[in-house]
Amino acid sequence: MKIVLQKELQGKILDIGGGGEGIIGRLYGPQVIAIDYRQDELDEAPASCEKRLMDATALDFADNTFDHVTAFFTMMFMAKESHAKAIAEAARVLRPGGQLHIWDVPMETASPFLVDLEIDLAGQLIRTTYGVGKADAQQDAAWFLAKGEQSGLQPVGPVVDNPYIELRFAKSPGRKPKRKEPASRSQDRKIRTVMEKVNVCVWRWLGCLGIVSIKTTILWNG
Repeated sequence: MKIVLQKELQGKILDIGGGGEGIIGRLYGPQVIAIDYRQDELDEAPASCEKRLMDATALDFADNTFDHVTAFFTMMFMAKESHAKAIAEAARVLRPGGQLHIWDVPMETASPFLVDLEIDLAGQLIRTTYGVGKADAQQDAAWFLAKGEQSGLQPVGPVVDNPYIELRFAKSPGRKPKRKEPASRSQDRKIRTVMEKVNVCVWRWLGCLGIVSIKTTILWNG
């Protein structure tokens, strides 16, 4: 299976599963932070970019950090139930307008599953074989499209599903992470509302009794 990659991404790139051959790190060099959950895979990857030991489902990066997130034949090695979380985390760390790029392979079973790749890396040819054995291995482009859309990402460009998967998603330029109101501020707001209602009730009661010479003031320092 042959894949041709051109150097076309601008800005800061997070490469998920960037150990081993380190394809994205080779191509983009210092633009890339490559993460992998296995130190031996990171040690094997070329020293062409920054490398960090990290779980793709719990990224140690702030929101809106990267212009691109890439996953080059990474999802096939992850447990299927982790795909949604990894894609959601990718969406979180993408800047508005940023893109998620997935290259992978359609699978029905993996007992084991092997794929031979010939990667044309901007003129440099790399041959490798990826293999995995796991239960519940079924995946295709539709599976990843659904997970991307669940994370608020929009598919852009052509969808490739045979002989390999290639997908691109964009984060809406206007999308911002949802942040919960601090508990203290929420509690203050509730107390303020209650005190205002009490104040109104007091004045209505005084008015009904004909007491107009008494002035009651309830102060709230919020």
